[in-house]
Amino acid sequence: MRHALIAALFTATALVAPALAADPAKPDTRSVTLRDLGYPDGVTLSGISARQDIFFPLPAWVPTDNLQLDMKLDTALAEGQRASVQLLLDDQPRWAGALKPGSHAQSVTTSLKRIDLRQGFTKATIAWGAQWTDNRCVDQRLPGGFATLSPDSAVTYSIDPAKIDSVRAAWSALGPRVSIFVSAEGLNATQFQAVTRLAATLIREGRRVHIIRIPSGKAAAADPNAPKIDLPPPPPLPTQAEMDTGSVFVASRAEIESFIGFMKSKAGGQANYALDTYGGADIGLLKGMGVPSIALLDGIDGEKVRFLTDGWSPLADMTANAINAAKPQPASLIGNDGIPFAALGLGQGVQELVDRAEWPLRLDYAQVPQGQRPAALEIELAPGSTMGDKPQLLHVFVNNTLLRSVSLPDGGKVQRISVPLPDGLLGRSNAIRIVLQRQASGGDCREAPLASPAQILPGSRVTLTPDSTKPADFYALSPSMAKGATLVVTPDQLKDVAAVNLAARIVADLVPAQAPLSVIVGDGKATPATPFIQLPGASLPGKPDLPVRLDGGAVSVKDRSGQTLLDVTGTHGLMTAQLASHDGTPGLSLATSDGRISPLMPRLAFDKGNVAFADDTGVLMAFDTVRDRAVRVVVADDAGWADWLDRFRIVLVLGAWGLLTLVGVGALRRWYRNRAPKA
Repeated sequence: MRHALIAALFTATALVAPALAADPAKPDTRSVTLRDLGYPDGVTLSGISARQDIFFPLPAWVPTDNLQLDMKLDTALAEGQRASVQLLLDDQPRWAGALKPGSHAQSVTTSLKRIDLRQGFTKATIAWGAQWTDNRCVDQRLPGGFATLSPDSAVTYSIDPAKIDSVRAAWSALGPRVSIFVSAEGLNATQFQAVTRLAATLIREGRRVHIIRIPSGKAAAADPNAPKIDLPPPPPLPTQAEMDTGSVFVASRAEIESFIGFMKSKAGGQANYALDTYGGADIGLLKGMGVPSIALLDGIDGEKVRFLTDGWSPLADMTANAINAAKPQPASLIGNDGIPFAALGLGQGVQELVDRAEWPLRLDYAQVPQGQRPAALEIELAPGSTMGDKPQLLHVFVNNTLLRSVSLPDGGKVQRISVPLPDGLLGRSNAIRIVLQRQASGGDCREAPLASPAQILPGSRVTLTPDSTKPADFYALSPSMAKGATLVVTPDQLKDVAAVNLAARIVADLVPAQAPLSVIVGDGKATPATPFIQLPGASLPGKPDLPVRLDGGAVSVKDRSGQTLLDVTGTHGLMTAQLASHDGTPGLSLATSDGRISPLMPRLAFDKGNVAFADDTGVLMAFDTVRDRAVRVVVADDAGWADWLDRFRIVLVLGAWGLLTLVGVGALRRWYRNRAPKA
């Protein structure tokens, strides 16, 4: 027992040390790049004129120092072309420059000023304008140069963790990489629910999350004179610079105070570690960690975690951290009548254009209400007037499929266009692109083209229609979980960090953000009351309805000609995901060969299909056993007659039809032969 405690301390300390190595007295300098915001290739502008708004997140309620924007531009101009770029910060012009002919790279650095600390972002706008020549008798529409804002363009700033004096400020300042420290003694079902919901929320916001055990105070108090033993090295973790810009601790008050004492002893009394909870609260502030740190203490659950994320939380002050009753959900923009484009990232919807403007939107299927499915796009567009009499063109793309192209002949009048969404087009995450084109005046000695505004109006929305069918794909589980979801776990998984990691990543993709989340121990007796996510090894009463039973031995996926596409027999770390149903309640069933979960399991993002195989690299294969007739799952060699009948079903059907035809013809001949002759 003593050796086990020493081993636990060794491993926990090795894991936590990189995360808490920051100097509390040193300002925390951060950088948010375009790549971090989801622009892996940067932003490219071209044509006669173009404009792009980019919102860089900043920690609200936290003073920032040395705030600046570093813009890296790669430009190329054709021979004889002229172009310029303008940079605006929070809609105020801050820099403009003419571009040189040829290909060039240049950097522009400008400082920023925050007027309102409550604002959690800064808006950067890059505008592009180009022309071929001053001769207005020349057509300006030739393909020309471009300007690319590099994905390494970034907003940098520094914060002083010592100035963070409230939970709301600490939450906003957590940064892009967050460590969640959980109790070394294991979690109960309520804490498991809280950690899962917390991690899923951070993952949805695009943060990288690491879940680590807190070093046990009991282990720290073990006999210091115990003999040394050889222990395997702990798994490598990212360095401080790579991993942690904030931390959240989830454990009892006693365990966190014990941990603080342990850290003080390790620091020799030099560090000022403290837990500030303002009088017995469930949520507190951890000070002295060198990074923004929050403590979730006794009594924390998934509903109280929403205190950190709901719309009303900015109203809370330092004394409002104790939550004894559930608060009402914030008013939602989404209802059964539709999902407004404002919920899809539209913003103000205004574009300044000469020849082309584009509005990119993103529809996550988890936004769809329960019992509904998307039916159409209802677009309200104010295209603005043009200088000439030529009609404008509107194009609507969904998942890179052109669904509608229409001519807008009525000048600047508001246009209302309905675009039906075909079945099978949508998936888990859906890209919507609305493109407006104008015929720019220019050439033939006409006046130079001018930019004028166009706007997608707030009435635009995704309309919904009732849907009572059972989920047929993984992504379709999300609407059924809109009013609640249940995690089914084993008793051992309450103590398993890998199980929390997997649960958080599945919940982030499938469970809507505002849906209640409950946790039950799957011991073969408890029944989920809401759509469920069943972790490997957990059991429910009876046997859930599954597309494929994988407990018969070797498993492989083959095409209809018998060629093996994927052989998963005995694959270490393999996970199987299937759509399931238990007493009519839909869910997701996860299984591994030994019931264990890999600690390296990434975000899986199950999309289309009802059966999928995944490992540490992600989803290996996903398919539909009902609609997809190109592949089939073979379990061992005991498929027997069922597999043989499935393989030769067409031949058997034709043979049976021929046999019935022969029998019918024979019976008809006997009837004619045996009937009585006419008098």
